Formats: sequence, C-alpha cells, structure tokens
Amino acid sequence: MSTKIHESSLVTLSSRYGGTLLPLSLAAQEIGIKLRTAHNQISKGVFPIPTILRDRRRYVLAEDLANYIDNLRQTRTGAIPCHR
Repeated sequence: MSTKIHESSLVTLSSRYGGTLLPLSLAAQEIGIKLRTAHNQISKGVFPIPTILRDRRRYVLAEDLANYIDNLRQTRTGAIPCHR
C-alpha cells in the first residue's frame, strides 16, 4: 500500500509541476511552511528534505518530496489512537 501512496504523491507532484527537480519555494509550499522558514531550517541543518544547490538556488527532487509527504501521511494515520 505504501508503494501505491508513493506513486500517487510522485505522480501528483510531477504532473503539477512538470519536472523532477523542484525549486525550494514549491517544496516549502507543498509541506505548508514559508520559504524563509525553509531557508532557516536548512541553515540549522534541520530541513527534513535533502536539497540541491545549483546556481545559488536550492532545489529538491520530486521523489524526495513525495517520500517526505508519504512519511507524514503514514505517521499521521498511524499516530491517531482510536478510543471507544
């Protein structure tokens, strides 16, 4: 099932942005943080997705972003206790 989720996230990102290398601004938007926060996290070494520095700009691989989103989704669904 996790493979299916991964494929769905990766397909969604690729079709939405049309590439495998995405600007950091789009990655930040997808995970719900501001670009400035992403830069601050990178400076502190805590940004959760590997980045690539090219021509003084930061990028992420769509596959790494999809993996991060899938892990968040799995953690979220696995962490919600069902009390009855």
